[in-house]
Amino acid sequence: MPTSSVYPPIWQFDAPPAAALSPWEPPTTPSYRRQKHERLGFSGLVSRWLGHSQADEPIVPPATVHVDAVDGATQRQSTLEATAPVHVHAVDSAAQHQTTLEATESASSSSLQVKLEFVNLRSAICALETDEENRLRPLFESCARSLRHRLQSGELFIDALDADVLEPLDPATRKRIPTENMADELVATFRSILLSGLEAVDSDGDRSDNAALWLGFAQKGCSSKGMRHDILLFAELMRIMPASLRAQIPPHHIAEMAQAVVVEHASRHHPTQHWSTQAHSFSRALQQLTATQQANLDDDMRWFLLRQDRAEREWQRLSFSWLVIKAYDAHATTPDLLKTHMSIALPDGPLSCLDLWHLLLARFMAAGAVECEHGQLLLDAEYESLGERWTFLVLALMASRERDESLCELCSFLSSLGQFETMARSLTERALSFVRIDAVQAIALACDDHHRAIALHDALVSMEGWDQTTAAWDWTTWAKYAERIIKDPAIDTWRIWDLLDLTPRSRYRFETAGDAEAKVRLLNQMSQWFMEAPHINDRQLLRELERVIYIQRGLTRKVSHQTLAHLADLLTRDLSRGESGRTERLEWLVQLVAQTQGMETAVHTASAIRGWRWTLARKAFMDKTGRGVGGSPLG
Repeated sequence: MPTSSVYPPIWQFDAPPAAALSPWEPPTTPSYRRQKHERLGFSGLVSRWLGHSQADEPIVPPATVHVDAVDGATQRQSTLEATAPVHVHAVDSAAQHQTTLEATESASSSSLQVKLEFVNLRSAICALETDEENRLRPLFESCARSLRHRLQSGELFIDALDADVLEPLDPATRKRIPTENMADELVATFRSILLSGLEAVDSDGDRSDNAALWLGFAQKGCSSKGMRHDILLFAELMRIMPASLRAQIPPHHIAEMAQAVVVEHASRHHPTQHWSTQAHSFSRALQQLTATQQANLDDDMRWFLLRQDRAEREWQRLSFSWLVIKAYDAHATTPDLLKTHMSIALPDGPLSCLDLWHLLLARFMAAGAVECEHGQLLLDAEYESLGERWTFLVLALMASRERDESLCELCSFLSSLGQFETMARSLTERALSFVRIDAVQAIALACDDHHRAIALHDALVSMEGWDQTTAAWDWTTWAKYAERIIKDPAIDTWRIWDLLDLTPRSRYRFETAGDAEAKVRLLNQMSQWFMEAPHINDRQLLRELERVIYIQRGLTRKVSHQTLAHLADLLTRDLSRGESGRTERLEWLVQLVAQTQGMETAVHTASAIRGWRWTLARKAFMDKTGRGVGGSPLG
């Protein structure tokens, strides 16, 4: 009866001949047996092959070895010399007869190639005795270059994306890396190299599946957890992806990515300043989308946020995360950002002071009012209070090239949200170790509201250890609001003098003649505004004009023609009403005319006043006696 046994039937139930027995070997040490096992194992074979290959060449997996048959191949390989160099293509001679598992360019082969590359990478990481980054980074780069070479040579197909080609680390291997940040950086390096290969494939233009590869990478990039390295991958993909293919990314994939990003951020109990950097990168990536894609994303995110059934604080974190991403959009206007906020904000849930600060800093960094480097310094700085945060933000805007526009937009945005007082209280809070009057003054000018400007001034004056002299502002600050304050019936007329704090003599030695002339021009305008204020009676008006004249004479030793004309208009109102007027006031007017315009003009003025008063007296006498104006006084 034929048999497949290597021994004749006579030896079937007996001991084999001595020639067939393996020669006796002395016992080996445990370390030797462990090294021999690793050398004969599949990972050891691949590692040895890598040692004899050039680093730049791709890692070619065994074309005839199935993953499930690796253990069997290892056992058969144990009969080989341990010291003999073994190539990966010759892992098992028996596998050469497995024609059904030969390497092809089919989907299963492409996916298997990626898996074997990752098996080698993870095995190499686990075999390292030290976990320093300079030892780990070459492993990632070598694996990425190998996959990039396969991609460029046409050996890697779209189906390989099912093998998680964008995630080279499994949970067990990730734990071997010292820190999560280091692992993310290494993965980012891996993905950057892989994407560069995809960009090179697209530039060659000789593959028919380029579009499928791009869209496949985009789908895998959008199907993420929204972590920092996921955002970096998405941003890099949007940067190098052809515009025609970016427009083909399905809207639900983009929305899935955005939702993952905001959920991941909202889940943090203590968000760090790194979130702003990530939001900036993600926002720049979204700006690469078409207008239609961005509009669809806005709608999807609005409905996503409105459908959330979460606690109020967690819901606010979600909406705030999306709002910061929108704030980093350089193409979005302030009304656009306000519209987004109103569409997703709770009716009774305003932004916190800290969230408001982060939102505005993002807005000004995107607009270029605050340089990115300066903005990063503001984010990384340590503050003792919210007041310091707002103070340094205002100072940064004051140093920008578009100072006035930026400060006005800051105040306008806060006013639209009804939270201007939030910033005002922070700038003047008593807990501040120092108060920058120039910052508070800049906000008072930019807010374009005299009531708010006065409130900021009064808040400084009321602070402990401050007085009116210390908190005095430059008089030019109030020149903008002088007319509004004078004509506001809710504000006493003395308040403008209290704010301006003008004196007849220059208070500072560095003031020039030009400064004095500027003050005189302001006083001329103030006399006009006092005359136009309907709520100021003649007695109050005379008092205000007297003060204007007093300061003008102290500054320039004379009274301006405009102010003198206003005074003459006021003092002759009695004459216009048919009254004789007060003699002492009219005499004072004549004296002022003599001092400013000379005696000749004063004589003419006095003559005109006497003639006017004589005419009024004659008319009154005629009316009393019943005679006409043209009759003779003698009858």
